[in-house]
Amino acid sequence: MLGTARGEPGNWLPYRKRVLPDVLAALPDGSDFERQVVVYVMGVWKVRPETLQAAAERAKPGRGKAVVGQIVQELIDKGVALGLEKGMAQGMAQGMAQGMAGTLSQLLEHRFGRLSRSVRSRIAEASPPDLDARFTTALGAKSLAEVFPDLDLD
Repeated sequence: MLGTARGEPGNWLPYRKRVLPDVLAALPDGSDFERQVVVYVMGVWKVRPETLQAAAERAKPGRGKAVVGQIVQELIDKGVALGLEKGMAQGMAQGMAQGMAGTLSQLLEHRFGRLSRSVRSRIAEASPPDLDARFTTALGAKSLAEVFPDLDLD
């Protein structure tokens, strides 16, 4: 079986390292295909950048850093972009939760008067689905106890 040693699946890293310079040598310099193969090798073959750079240097003297550097920078940029995207999503969710908490507090104060510290704390710690459910309950509730049955409001 190609890429196995003594029939042990996954033990073909030495084989990969031997053929890697030949694979890289066959690729057109600076092409999209070269970039795609290098990304594949790093991701699927789990070849570390320094190993890939050494193989690229053997296959294409003087191009080792260029071959790997561009891909590493691209992966770093993707990671940064993903982190920013995730951070923005978390920030938006947090902002929406704060807005929901403020709206619920206003509704409750309007309907039932000044809120106790325990009610304010519960609202501040609530998840968006909990805030939404309590808001819906508060619209028709006759007392604050209906909105927070789990709190001792006496």
